Amino acid sequence: MNTLSKSALTFVAALLLAGPAFSKSVDLVEPKLVGLYFHASWCAACKKLDPAMDDAAGDLKKSPFLLVKLDVSNKVTQHQAGMTAAAMGFGDIYKSTGLKTGFIILVDPATGKEVGRITKSEDASAITGKIKGLTDA
Repeated sequence: MNTLSKSALTFVAALLLAGPAFSKSVDLVEPKLVGLYFHASWCAACKKLDPAMDDAAGDLKKSPFLLVKLDVSNKVTQHQAGMTAAAMGFGDIYKSTGLKTGFIILVDPATGKEVGRITKSEDASAITGKIKGLTDA
């Protein structure tokens, strides 16, 4: 056995023996609410909604809310966004928007039904209140 192989074998053995010391606990939380954010780089409403969502994010760190940004800026990103929505089971909601932008559709993941919307007219406090009200957080 050459030196490299011995070193690799020693490393693997040490990793297996000390594995628990290297592993970290990961919280897996099922979302109680999904936000489908129909976004585009050229969208004026998105440019107003983005800072409000960024401000709200601090209060929602531990909330069971999943925000999914669906970029519909161009044909390539529209294709990717459509596949993402379909893979999550929200293809019909994606199709129903007509690729309009600048809003977030709030969806109950258990039913796949829309339960609300967030628009550019809402500030961070209103956004946080709406999401916490729908997640009981």
